[in-house]
This record gives sequence, structure tokens and C-alpha cells, in this order.
Amino acid sequence: MSSCRRLLGVLAGCLAAGVRGQRANYPLTSDSNCACYQTNETASQFLSHHKFFDFRSLPQYVHVPKAVDDPASSAGAGVSSSYFASRDWKSSWEIQSWNNSDTLPRGNQTNTTISDATVLMVNSPSNVYLESNTDARPSSQTYLTMRTVRHATFQSAAEIESAALDFRYLSVRMKARTKGSPGAITAMFTYRPAQDMAKVQEADLEVRTADPSYSIQYTNQPSWNDDGDVPGATRNISDPRHVDWGGLAGPPNGLDPQGEPLLSTISFQVPRDGSQVIFNSWSNGGSWSGNSEHSRPVQPHMDSTIPCCAC
Repeated sequence: MSSCRRLLGVLAGCLAAGVRGQRANYPLTSDSNCACYQTNETASQFLSHHKFFDFRSLPQYVHVPKAVDDPASSAGAGVSSSYFASRDWKSSWEIQSWNNSDTLPRGNQTNTTISDATVLMVNSPSNVYLESNTDARPSSQTYLTMRTVRHATFQSAAEIESAALDFRYLSVRMKARTKGSPGAITAMFTYRPAQDMAKVQEADLEVRTADPSYSIQYTNQPSWNDDGDVPGATRNISDPRHVDWGGLAGPPNGLDPQGEPLLSTISFQVPRDGSQVIFNSWSNGGSWSGNSEHSRPVQPHMDSTIPCCAC
């Protein structure tokens, strides 16, 4: 089997409600490490809430579960450690166990309006865990892993969703890496569902392990309709510095955003209404993710996610 992991050293989850209109003399925050309270570089408004989830020094919770080979048992697996049963975690995040069986082909029929998935994908709580950082020059003791694994008959995946569903303005910053063979996706995105696909509101940042290791996909969904791809909805960006998303770029503490180049902005189909924040690591055998290989490990790895503020 192959596995795909996303590892987070610091996950910044934000809970909030309402932009404050104070001017620049309003104190940014009492937390000296938070530099993201202003909505952007040109506006004088400030986001109302912030919260940090720091996974860099949690050796007491380190446990790497064995990937569960049965679909039902994988979905029903318990959390990997007591950390994910804590009040602090559960008040902000929900680890998912849903599957994609309703989008798979049935007989000769394929529901291509939703997905061209060819593999049963099952989200498993056992694919979200803390492990020790074994880098040659580790920047942390531990990090959070989100793993996706190709088994003989299905793909186990990992997804965490914010408990809050009504983020309207949001800044999420992370120090992250993705490692692995072709055939998987790691993503951070906002999402507001709708019965009509044309009314879904979603803003994605995705790493495809089939792409060059300095290429990142940015998309405001829906990016396609009956006429094909929607112009302006998506951009595949090559980092001009050729920074490898399998490495650890950025300042050692992962907290200072200064000096990092702006890679992409998308003004088309910008989400308008309250949404939730989602992180996942997955593959469904479709044309977008590709087919995860059985023999080579796939390890999307997010080393640290940092200040996130929202309202």
C-alpha cells in the first residue's frame, strides 16, 4: 500500500464573528507572534478573533497508528490520542469519517456531474495523528500528520473541518510540506455547500503530488459547468523561487510572513457567505487526484500551520 501524509507543526484555527472598524492605532494583539490581525495591507479594519494550535512540542501525544485495511473499520477507528478528544481541539475541529460511495460508478453509469472517482475513499480518524520530527535538523519536536493510504480495495484519507461554519473574512497561514509519490492531494480551503453545484462557494489551495514540486493550484469553485472549464476560476502557479513543497521553506519559527512573494489572487467567484475551513489529504482515483500507487509511499506533510485570524 502507499501512504500520503500532511504534517502540521502549528495549526491556526480561527473562530469569529464580525470585522471591527478601528483604525491603525488599535492594538493588533497581545500575542507578540500574531501578525495577521489586519485584514490586508491597504485596509484599516481588523479581524475580530484568532486562535493557535501549535503541534511542535507535544511528545506526550505521539502515536502513529497502523493504517486500517478494512473500509468500515477504518471509518470507525478511534482518534489516535487523547489530544484529539480534548475540549480545546473538539471545540474548534471535527475529524471526518465520511466516504465517497455515493459518487462511485454503479454498473455502466458514472455520475460525472459530481466526480469521476474510481476508488472508494474513506476518511479515517486514525489518519490524523502526532509524530516525532526525525528531520536531520528538526525545527520542532513533533508535528501533526494527515495521512492518505492506498489499500488493496480502497483509499483511506484524512480530513478535519472547522466546527464553525460562518467565517466571512479569514487569514490562515501555515508552514507546511507535502511528500509522496503521484496520485494524491493535500488541500486547505474554505467551503459552503449547496444543493446546486453552481451555488457552491469554495476557495481552494491544493498540492497535487503528480505536479512539479514547486507548482500549486489555486481555485475558486465551481471551476467548471456544462460548457467546460470556467475561465478565471483556477490558476496553476509555479513558485518563481522553485521552492519545493516537499521541503521546509520560510523562517525557522514559521511565523513571519514578511518577504514571501504573493503567488496568486483570484477575484472571480470569491466566496460571499459564511463558510467553514477544511484541511484534507486524499485520493479517489479520479482525473484530478490521479491514482495513488500501491508500492511507493505517498507522504503529504504539513510541518506547521501558523497564525490564523478570522471574523
